[in-house]
Amino acid sequence: MKKRLFIALNLSENVKDNIEAVLNGVPLPRQFGLRLVARENWHVTVLFLGDQEEDDIPKIKTAMAEAVQKRGAGAPQGKLQQINYGPPGPRPRMVWTHVSRDASDGIGYLKKLLEEKLTGQKIKWEHGDFEKFDGHITLARFAPTALKSLPRLQKPLNFSFTAPTLDLVASELRRGGPKYTVLAKIAF
Repeated sequence: MKKRLFIALNLSENVKDNIEAVLNGVPLPRQFGLRLVARENWHVTVLFLGDQEEDDIPKIKTAMAEAVQKRGAGAPQGKLQQINYGPPGPRPRMVWTHVSRDASDGIGYLKKLLEEKLTGQKIKWEHGDFEKFDGHITLARFAPTALKSLPRLQKPLNFSFTAPTLDLVASELRRGGPKYTVLAKIAF
């Protein structure tokens, strides 16, 4: 049996409180079918694995532990910079908060290590076509629309976060939004 999986850095409740307080004052484009992401689902995706066999989960956990060990340097720290539309380009479909470039580069290095270790475990996944890792937290989704028709949104943030664990998460798609279940936590 297969599970839809991703590897993520989860956020503390304090960081979520800070994001939520700012988000409540942002004029969101509700006219485009906006659907807020449940607060308990806010995270920074490090690597999306897609559908994986349940029998491969132990190998994925091993790859995660090896990547964390090779990375060293303690828990990743980052800074959330602003709430804006994403992905970049003429037709965004999300509201998200950006992770600072320095933190994104550090998380991108962890992603590279994960990819190496997963390849060593013979785990296959769909590779993205992004040159640089762009860390973000998805706060809402809406129908893709032209950027010119969206209200101005850029809202600065200045919150730091520390991710004490690297989490393997199963995503079950449901009508009311996805249900996430943490299958493993690997401490930094």
